Amino acid sequence: MLTFVRYSANLIVHPRLTLRAMLTDPRRVAFGLMGLLALTAIYFLNISILITKDLHPTEPLVLRIPREQYYLYERCFLLPVAIGGTILSAGVIRLTARLWGGQSHFEDLFALLSFSLGQSHSLNRDVRTSRRVQ
Repeated sequence: MLTFVRYSANLIVHPRLTLRAMLTDPRRVAFGLMGLLALTAIYFLNISILITKDLHPTEPLVLRIPREQYYLYERCFLLPVAIGGTILSAGVIRLTARLWGGQSHFEDLFALLSFSLGQSHSLNRDVRTSRRVQ
């Protein structure tokens, strides 16, 4: 856990050196998953605050669900969507890079993407764009 915190702090100061050092760590995939868990915990907390303040999304919804229940559904799907999106992104990047002779491994890409994604989101968009429905 201390190594994860150190990597997270160093990502702000020396991002390239930190990510290269993380790639040599055998626990890199676990650190990536911890980054995604940190991301979903931040989102879960923010969405919970929005629910308790009775705030709802102001933008048009893609899914046909009531505005009042949107954040309840979003909390259920945070972690699966974050993991699935990261797996899909790492896979697409891996296959695209192979066209240009890339030699990376899927696990390395997954670790880098999930760790970076988890550490780069401090505030989510929902907090800034929500308001009470009259």
